[in-house]
Amino acid sequence: MPHWLPLSLLIGLTILAYLPCVQGGFIWDDNVYVFENQLVRSPDGLRDIWLSTKSVEYYPLTYTLFWLEWRLWGLNATGYHVVNILLHLCNVLLLGLLLVRLRVPGAWWAALFFAVHPVNVETVAWISEGKNTLSLFFYLLAWLAWLRFASGGRRRGPYLLALLLFVLAALSKTTMIVLPVVLLLWSWWSRGRVTVRDLRDTAPFFVVALILGLLLVWFIPQRLGAEELARYPGLGRTLLESGLNTWFYLGKALLPVGLCLVYPPWGFGGLAVAGIVSLLTLAGGGFVLWRYRDRWGRACLFGLGYFVICLVPALGFIKHPYLLQSPVADRWQYLPLIGVAALGAAAVHRLYQRAPAPRQTLLRGAVAVVLVVFVVLTWTRSALFADAEKLNRATLTCNPQAVVIRNNLGLQLIQQGRLTDALDQLRQVVRLRPDSAEFRNNLGNLLLQLGRPQEAIPHLQAAVRLNRDFPQSRFNLGAALAARGQLDEAIRSYRAGLELAPNNGPARLKLTQLLMSGNDFAAAATQLRELLRLSPTHAELHDQLAYCLLRRGETEQAIAEFREAIRLQPRLVQAHVNLGNALALSGRAGEAIASFRRALQLDPELPGAQNNLAWLLATLNDPSLRDGTEAVQLAARAVAATGGDESPFQKTLAAAFAEAGRFADALAAIEKAMVRAAARGADQALIDELATQRRCYETGIAYREQ
Repeated sequence: MPHWLPLSLLIGLTILAYLPCVQGGFIWDDNVYVFENQLVRSPDGLRDIWLSTKSVEYYPLTYTLFWLEWRLWGLNATGYHVVNILLHLCNVLLLGLLLVRLRVPGAWWAALFFAVHPVNVETVAWISEGKNTLSLFFYLLAWLAWLRFASGGRRRGPYLLALLLFVLAALSKTTMIVLPVVLLLWSWWSRGRVTVRDLRDTAPFFVVALILGLLLVWFIPQRLGAEELARYPGLGRTLLESGLNTWFYLGKALLPVGLCLVYPPWGFGGLAVAGIVSLLTLAGGGFVLWRYRDRWGRACLFGLGYFVICLVPALGFIKHPYLLQSPVADRWQYLPLIGVAALGAAAVHRLYQRAPAPRQTLLRGAVAVVLVVFVVLTWTRSALFADAEKLNRATLTCNPQAVVIRNNLGLQLIQQGRLTDALDQLRQVVRLRPDSAEFRNNLGNLLLQLGRPQEAIPHLQAAVRLNRDFPQSRFNLGAALAARGQLDEAIRSYRAGLELAPNNGPARLKLTQLLMSGNDFAAAATQLRELLRLSPTHAELHDQLAYCLLRRGETEQAIAEFREAIRLQPRLVQAHVNLGNALALSGRAGEAIASFRRALQLDPELPGAQNNLAWLLATLNDPSLRDGTEAVQLAARAVAATGGDESPFQKTLAAAFAEAGRFADALAAIEKAMVRAAARGADQALIDELATQRRCYETGIAYREQ
C-alpha cells in the first residue's frame, strides 16, 4: 500500500483533472441512454431492462445504475458526472492494487498516469459512458478475486466470487468478456506456460463470455436499419482497418494530442497497402517479442498483448452503429490503456533504478513534466465536454465531415432559437449525406419553422422516399403541405404516418385539426376518440370531440362531452362557452345562460361569450329570461373588443338595442351589420336574416329567436 501522501496526490490530481466536467450537461446520445429513455424513467423499467430487448444495448447493470440515478438526480446532470468520476477514481485505486499484486514495477505510477490520461476524458466526462467506468470496476475486482484464488490454494470461495464479478462486469458492458483470455495471458507471463488446469479453471469464464458475446453479436445489428447495414464495411476492409486502428490507439496512448470526439475515416487511396503494412508490422513486432520472450520481450508481450486483446472488440469485427461515424473512439481505449500504462511505468521504473543519480534527477523531472502536461490536457478537455456547443464545434474543427456532430450542432442551435445559424449547419449536413432520411427530415422541419414550406417539401418528400418507415418525415411533410393549403395531400401524409406510429398524439391532433378545417367532422370525431383512448383525462380533447359532435347534429352527445371536459378541468373557459351554445341549440335557454355566465366569471372579456349571452338576453321568447339593459352592455363590449368589424356582433347589438327600446340605435347597428356582411361576401341566408331584423326595428318590434 502506498504512503498516504502519494495516495492523496493520486486522488487529488484525479479529481482536479475532471473537476470542470462536473458542471457539464447532457451531450449527444445521453438522451437515448438516460433522460429520454423510457426504460430508465419508468418506475417498472427494471423488468424490461433485464428481460427484454427494448434497450439500445443489452447492458442491464449499466441501465440499472441509470435507473437508480434518475430517481436521485432526474435531469440534474451534475449527479451523474460525480458518480462517473467517483467510479473512475475507484478504478484507479483498484488498478494500483492489482498492479501491486501482479508485482508490476512502478504500479502506482501506472495507476496515476491512467487516472489523468487525456484519452480517458471521453469515458469519464460523458454520462452515457458510465458503462465503461462501471464495467471496469467489476472487471478489476474480478481479476483481484482471481489472483486471490490462484495464489491462495485455489479455494472455491474466491473462485465463485471472481466468476460472479466477471458476470457483473460483462452485464455492465459486454466487451469485458476478454477477461478469461487476459487471465490465461497472465498465467503465461507469471509462470511461463498455460497448463491444463488453467484451461479448466477458466472454462466457465469462457462459457459466460461465449453466451454474452453471441448475445452482443445478435443484439447490436438489430439496432441497425437497412440504411446503416448497407453502409457497413465488409470483412476485408474491416481487417485492413483493424491494423491501422491498432497503431492509431497505440499512438494516442503514447502521445495523446489531437483528440477528437469523432475521428475522420481512413480516407487515403492506399488503404489496402497501408492496412497490409500495418498488419505485417504488428505481426513482425509480435514475432520479435516472442523471439526474446525469455528476456525483455516477456514483459512487452504481456503489456502489449493485453492491449491488443482488449482492443479486439473495438476493431470493427462486431457491427456497431458508431463505426459508421468513426473507425476509432477514445472511449474504446479505456480498458486497453491499462496495458500501455503498466508497461510504460515498469520501463521507466527499471530505467530509473539503473540510472546514475544525475540521470535519476533528470528522469524524475521528465516524469513530473509529463504528469503536469497530462493533467492540463485532461482538465482542458474536461472543460470542453462541459459545454456541448464548444465540444461540437471543436469536433468539427478536427473533422469537418462529421455529419452527426454537425447535425447535433444544428439541432442545438434550433433549441437556442438561432434558426439561421442552424440552417447553415443542416444544409451542410444534407450536402454531405443526401441519402439520409433523418437529415433530410431535420432540414425540412427547420425550413418549415422558418415559414418556408415550399422549400421544405422537396426535402421531406425525399426523406419519405429514403425511409418509408420513418413516421416523423410524413408528419412534417403533412405540416408543410397544410401550410401550402394542400389539405387533402396533408391529410393523406398524416394518415400514412399514423399507420407507422399510431400512438403519436401530436400528429393525430394535427390531423384532427386539418379534418375540422375541411369540415369533415365525422373523421375528426374518430381521431379524437382515438386520442381520448390514449389520454382519457385530457379535457381539451373532450371539448373538441363535443364540438365535432355538435357540428354533426349530435347535440345531446355533445353536451355530455362538454360536461365531461368541464368536470376534468372546471376552469376550461371555452368548454363553458361551447356547452352554452349546445344547450341553446337544444332549447335549454336557462342552462345556456348559466353556462355563459360561468365562462364570463372565468374570463370577463371573452367576446364570444359576451355576444352569445347578449343574444339570448335580447331575443328569447321567455320574458323572465330577457334583460335588454344587460344585453346592450354585453353586446357593446363584444363589438368594442373586435373593433366593430364583426357583423354577427353588430347584429346582436342591434337586437339588444331593440329589446331595450332603443330602436334608432338598433337600426343604426343593423345597417352596419348589413354593410359589413355585404363587404365580406356573406351568404344570402345571413343577409335575409339581417333584412328581417331591420323590418322589425323599423316597425318598433324587438326581434325574437325562433
